Amino acid sequence: MDKRKREGTKIEEREFSDLDELVGSIEETIRKEEREIYTERTLKEAYNPKNVCALNNPDGAARITGPCGDTVQIHLQLDGDRIIDSKFITDGCGASTAFGSVVTEMAKGKTIE
Repeated sequence: MDKRKREGTKIEEREFSDLDELVGSIEETIRKEEREIYTERTLKEAYNPKNVCALNNPDGAARITGPCGDTVQIHLQLDGDRIIDSKFITDGCGASTAFGSVVTEMAKGKTIE
């Protein structure tokens, strides 16, 4: 292998390592700030949301836009007056995602009144 090519590889590996370190540091800072603002439950739901997608031909749907501009749309599938499925889509932040995840889980099995 040509000496310049080997040295180039070492430089690329070092730069990649430096970039990884920088990204890791930024992620750590973000996670720390999130923990100061949000509860563990909110973070759990934001990073691992349930029911994210639109239902095809929902029996009911609603959309809300918060003061910050985030929009959450909820879709419901009914069997008679009972909610058998609930999904959401959002263009919002982690808190909006957590909200959609929790509220869609809460809605399942409830009746429309």
